[in-house]
Amino acid sequence: ERVTWSILSGDDTAGFTIDPATGAISFRAAQDYENPTDADANNTYITDIVVTDVAGNTTSQTFTVTITNAPELTNPSVSSISTTGASLGFNSDSSGTYYYLVYAAAAAAPSANTVFSQGTAIAKGSGTASTNNSLSISGLTNSTQYVAYMIVRSGSVNSNVISAAFTTATPSNDATLSGLTISSGTLSPLFASSTTAYSASVTNATSSITVTPTRNQANATIGVRLGTSGSFTAVTSGSASGSLSLSVGTNTIEILVTAQDGTPKLYTLTVSRLPVVPTITKFDVQIKSG
Repeated sequence: ERVTWSILSGDDTAGFTIDPATGAISFRAAQDYENPTDADANNTYITDIVVTDVAGNTTSQTFTVTITNAPELTNPSVSSISTTGASLGFNSDSSGTYYYLVYAAAAAAPSANTVFSQGTAIAKGSGTASTNNSLSISGLTNSTQYVAYMIVRSGSVNSNVISAAFTTATPSNDATLSGLTISSGTLSPLFASSTTAYSASVTNATSSITVTPTRNQANATIGVRLGTSGSFTAVTSGSASGSLSLSVGTNTIEILVTAQDGTPKLYTLTVSRLPVVPTITKFDVQIKSG
């Protein structure tokens, strides 16, 4: 039987519209919890719905909509971007639990329910939300574009979804030193990042030496070894190596710098330890007469 739907007059009726054929009712405009427009300004909107059949018979029912305050998120940001991760930040006007997903940049944006349910993602997580939120993500691939999506859920209500796009860093290929000093002797030539071969001379009394290499790029690593074979011992940039024993004669010390992307660079130091100087304790002088 065909019926017609309509709305009776009332304090909140002006805010609603109804489809007379289907009875689908909706607000004429989106409602704002912070700025209610219902008659008593309590975010409860009331109207009466009337259905009328072809014979003119009617029945009515009161329709009530209560607006709930959903958390609102603002100011998404990305910082501390590395080759495998980043820090995300955002503000929330409500407490609750935050949830985030990280997608490849080309992927379609998720709904708030998808973020809340922690569906399949490159990275995901949750935590306690506050006014100013900061979280760290890891496990990403270098030189790749991503988008992070975040919500806050308060009770059973999800916030709006906010997002922040970013690209992970490209690993550095800088395997140079910015400085190199030794505990005894003088480097020759004077140090320069592009120069990889050095020499120095020490007295016989100097039986060991240390080297202090300083990397040019913060993610490079440094290893030192005595000789041209065997393993390198890790050295902290700007700190002295362990003691390296010197034999009389020529000694080779190698300093291996490995860039963040694996690029190696070898610096070589040749240290000459002088032999013992003979001490003359007695000598005879003979003078022959002409």
